[in-house]
Amino acid sequence: MILSFQLLRRAFWIILCTGNDPFYLVQMDRTYLDWNATAPVWPQAVEAMAQAMRESWGNASSLHEEGRRSAELAQEAREALAEWTQSRAMEWILTSGGTESIHAAIYGSVLARPGKTRIVTSVGEHSCTLGVVGALEKQGCEVVRVGLGSDGAWDPAQVLEAADPSVTAMVSLIWANNETGVVSPVHDLARELKNRRIPFHLDAVQCFGRVPVDLSQIPVGMVSLSAHKFGGPKGIGALFVRQSTAWTRWMQGGNQERARRGGTVNVPGAVGMTAAIKCAKSVDLEDLRRRRDSLERAIRLAIPESFVVGAKAERLPNTICLCLPGCDSSTLLDRLDARGFAVASGSACTTGVAEPSHVLTAMGMSPEEAHASLRISIGHSTKSDSMDRFSPILTQEALAVRGRSIPVQ
Repeated sequence: MILSFQLLRRAFWIILCTGNDPFYLVQMDRTYLDWNATAPVWPQAVEAMAQAMRESWGNASSLHEEGRRSAELAQEAREALAEWTQSRAMEWILTSGGTESIHAAIYGSVLARPGKTRIVTSVGEHSCTLGVVGALEKQGCEVVRVGLGSDGAWDPAQVLEAADPSVTAMVSLIWANNETGVVSPVHDLARELKNRRIPFHLDAVQCFGRVPVDLSQIPVGMVSLSAHKFGGPKGIGALFVRQSTAWTRWMQGGNQERARRGGTVNVPGAVGMTAAIKCAKSVDLEDLRRRRDSLERAIRLAIPESFVVGAKAERLPNTICLCLPGCDSSTLLDRLDARGFAVASGSACTTGVAEPSHVLTAMGMSPEEAHASLRISIGHSTKSDSMDRFSPILTQEALAVRGRSIPVQ
């Protein structure tokens, strides 16, 4: 029923905005600008997974040849992660994705330190983290949520002030925000928390494939990732747990992943992730940043009253969080979709929620500004000519949403 409503709404906007019938959407040349929600799967990953499903379908926990072949492929994924991050393969646990990795990190840290009940996090976390710590808070944990600055980053000094070693079970923070792309500073904080012997978990789901992640230089205890953010398949992720970190398994039953996680290993997913890692290494991040900046300049020139959220902070090289005062982002998103451009109005995990973004309001933006914000995120295969077409169409549709119009070029 929900899907039918969405299709009807989409058809309505196509007819209204383009004058065409609903089948026009299927035929039009579309431009995908929502890479932070998910990245298109690398063709190499698709082929690698297909081959694994054809030839290596054994259970990786079985002791026969078919099982050993699958176990070797799963191990190759751990080794690829280790080589990519300057860590050790034995420190990586394969999971079903970022959400499970984050759950495992937080629950596992709390279980491993039963005498300590404080969890330090931020108000700008992904909804997954907010949900986990909220559940633990109801079970008796003390949760300290540090704020965000106007630039969108959390303040390491506030984190350290809250991280009292005598009561703190762990610290969990998002490294690069999924809505704004703002990258918070972690290196010095990780070193100080290590000195205090407080487990530190980073939600780095948006970082992999977009910023360097060198775990030999960042003494963090745990790191979560999800393969589909850098062109791997959905349904596979990983949790890094440094060997010296106080952590215990939270999923009971089964001895997979060196007895740290129950459940049959997703070998085709692991193979796809390995292939995606190899491909992600070839992405020119500086070129990505240059093209992102060029698009920002074009939009700001076309719509002077618009502004980029977190513009003065360090950001992911592919992300623009754009506020267009006076525009309803949901309406604008539908109109852009009808014109062939896929963008987002916030995190994909909170789509459909009427409340303004908790991240943007935590930065000091008004609910009206938060509701007027779009997230534009690009990737290595985003075509420059498509980006050139986006700015004037965005301008037209933004003006139309405000009740004005300009001639279509």
